[in-house]
Amino acid sequence: MNGDHTEQNTLRCMVAPTRKSTRVGAMHVGYRVVVPGDDLAERLIQALGRFAEVTDAVTPDEAMRLLDDVAMEVFWRDWPNISSWAGALWRRLAEDLGGPARPPQDPGLDEVGESG
Repeated sequence: MNGDHTEQNTLRCMVAPTRKSTRVGAMHVGYRVVVPGDDLAERLIQALGRFAEVTDAVTPDEAMRLLDDVAMEVFWRDWPNISSWAGALWRRLAEDLGGPARPPQDPGLDEVGESG
């Protein structure tokens, strides 16, 4: 066996999906990582930035030609869950941000100082 073949087999074993899929906190189906809020936010921002770098670098057609079989299999397997999670988060955020701005309900915020 050459090094590349062994390396690909190891990668396939590390990212193999399990029957108990949690999809929360990890990019790989079947793994759950508990992450404090700040670290979670940082990881999401980094992941989105790295993904944007890939999408800026190549078109989908170029990716089909350039990515190896392992990368394509991982993408094919994981993307539906990632896309579903991201879509649900985006819809919730759009609902929160989509409504009209409302004034604060604290009457103390309207005070401008003493009159006189």
